[in-house]
Amino acid sequence: MDNCFSNLQDDLLHMIVSRLPTIEDAISTSTISKRWRYSWKSIDKLVFNENQFNDKQRFNYFINQTLKLHNPCFSLNKFAIILKGYGELPYEIEQWIDSALRRNVQNLHLAYCSKKVDDIYGDVKLVSLKSMMLNWVVVTNEALMHLLAGSPVIETLHLHQCKASLSLEGHHTSLNYIMIRNCVDFEIFDMDVPNLHFFRHLEINRCCKLQEIEIDAPNLVSFKYLGGMVDISPMNSTCTSEVTLRMESYSQSLNWRNIFEKFSQISSLTLSCRRVEECLLLLNSMEKLHSSLPFFSHLKYLEFEAWETSLSLTDILVPLLGFSAYLERVEILKLVVGFFTVCVKFQAVKSMDLVDLPSINWTRLPLVYLQRHFKEVDISNISRKKNEMELVRFLLGDVMDLACIPPSESFTWKA
Repeated sequence: MDNCFSNLQDDLLHMIVSRLPTIEDAISTSTISKRWRYSWKSIDKLVFNENQFNDKQRFNYFINQTLKLHNPCFSLNKFAIILKGYGELPYEIEQWIDSALRRNVQNLHLAYCSKKVDDIYGDVKLVSLKSMMLNWVVVTNEALMHLLAGSPVIETLHLHQCKASLSLEGHHTSLNYIMIRNCVDFEIFDMDVPNLHFFRHLEINRCCKLQEIEIDAPNLVSFKYLGGMVDISPMNSTCTSEVTLRMESYSQSLNWRNIFEKFSQISSLTLSCRRVEECLLLLNSMEKLHSSLPFFSHLKYLEFEAWETSLSLTDILVPLLGFSAYLERVEILKLVVGFFTVCVKFQAVKSMDLVDLPSINWTRLPLVYLQRHFKEVDISNISRKKNEMELVRFLLGDVMDLACIPPSESFTWKA
């Protein structure tokens, strides 16, 4: 066994040990051969999960011994401590985090229920930290700003199931990505970072009390939101790439024109709803946006998701096809209902040439005018429901033998 591994290069040996799923697995390699005895001491990922231990004292002892034996001269890419439930925080927690900081940790992950972050940290100098993830902690806006201020090269911030608020002001010059998920006490997200040149991505998921999102981030590229009704106010955002809005509820009062006008330069738009009634509300809102269409002069990708619907899929797709045709620049239109997916790719054309129509209504354009610009139609996950087959027949007419399409089949039609 010793001879079998003795010729491995140091870099390969280190890569093998570092990619093992747990620290215990890495340490166990020390019994393989003399050459492997100390290899685990230089791994760059230390993840300590109390859920893998039945005894808290044994867990604490394992962390202490691991940090004692791990070579402090090697930098850490990731350091994570995942603690069980509630209860007293281990008194060694500051010592453990300090050990990670001395190893120039780049990704720090702390998961613990109901412990205030500002009880853990005093003055912080996280000079090498690039990613921070906080799970199940109570964090005040002041404490979070204090952490970020002490992290000059931080790029990503994740808050998951935290009791937190966030009003971010623009002096964290390296921050690139923020994800906020399931933070129950979030009511207002205020992001005023007009001078933050590297900030590109913002994602907010299921913060049930959230009422308002204010964004002043001129270099924003991607904005994704999943949750209930919320007032979105992108004051100075020229988001040029991707906007995803997955609303879990809709109402007539939602001002789509105001939202879309603020994201006027986007190239990708995904809209999603859950119920039949919400599908109708959203489609009706889109039909009323006729005067707002010029705002989407750069839109190339449009996706509409309905998690469930008893509506005619054809009645949903027709206005979306017209919407895409009227905008002229749309290259891909995608409709997803449950698992059933229709993706229409359009020819690159200068104009839809609609001058011969007696009345131009983008929600009621005849299919013959649309089909001539189809480049490719991809249809997948067909369950052969009536409304699915009606949509396939509407799009492709007699070019496909529908009786030969088995359930769950995917196929592509090309012009």
